[in-house]
Amino acid sequence: MQYIVFDLEWNEWMTHRLARQNQIGFPLAGEIIEIGAVRMDARGRILDSYERLVRPVHITEMHPHVRRLTGIDSEMLATEKTFPAVMAEFDRWCGEDAVMLSWGTSDRQILAENLRLHNLPQRWLRPWYNAQQIFAAYCLERFEQYGLARACEFLSIPPLEDAHRAVHDAMATARICSYLPLAQAIREYNYHGTIGPLEFRPTVAYRYFDGYADKEEMWEDNRVAEIRTEQGAPLAMTNRERYRKNALVALARDAAGETYLVRWKMYQYRRRQETRYGVGREVYRAVPELVHWYRDIAARNRDRRMLHQARNNKNFRPRKKER
Repeated sequence: MQYIVFDLEWNEWMTHRLARQNQIGFPLAGEIIEIGAVRMDARGRILDSYERLVRPVHITEMHPHVRRLTGIDSEMLATEKTFPAVMAEFDRWCGEDAVMLSWGTSDRQILAENLRLHNLPQRWLRPWYNAQQIFAAYCLERFEQYGLARACEFLSIPPLEDAHRAVHDAMATARICSYLPLAQAIREYNYHGTIGPLEFRPTVAYRYFDGYADKEEMWEDNRVAEIRTEQGAPLAMTNRERYRKNALVALARDAAGETYLVRWKMYQYRRRQETRYGVGREVYRAVPELVHWYRDIAARNRDRRMLHQARNNKNFRPRKKER
């Protein structure tokens, strides 16, 4: 068995440019600008490596943070091939039966988004495994998300130069994998909990709204809070429930009984010395997994509210633990 350990670098939107996602039609977190990978055999030996820069076509303005982190600038990318051509070359390099690994889930998520962006086959996602999760399962007493550098330090692997360039991060991941029982880990691998319920799920509709002075103004905009059918009828909506600091979800239903899950993701940024707020709204078909996910979030939030109210009650006395 051969393993392909890959890493991606991608350019990100400048926050004040997020509204350009409306032209794409779905939330694109980043556009790939570099693919790096190493081929490793079952004994952990590095056999080959792959490294290509990619010219972006949508997020062409280099984000300053990405430029500082990777050292990649627009001039370096100007004459490179675009993603479809590089991905076809990378697919040939990987071969038919390769098993893919990356550190964490973000690289695969970005890969899925870029395949969708260019209408390329999802089969290129291949069988994939999270090396970070495997490392935690076999090296740590309890699950903890170690970064790549911290995991190398844990295993006494010398740091590589040019960290945050794709092929070097792929090499570091491969060195970590050489310490792991990959064949056994793949046989025992459990995808449950590896990816979030919304990851790799296609959106039915997406819209980004921008330019609000505060969150109150944002939610007062009916375009943000309401969803309407093509005929203009509003969808019936449950309460919005917070599941992350800047993200909320709700269920919506149309007149025909079709159920959707709606997610709002909020952004804050500085523009011309003023603070501005924006929000991206994604709509998904509410398969049973998403309905259960929303109900779990709503139940946890309800329990937290009840506990908070009880603690603010002067007559509240916490129950003593039984011995």
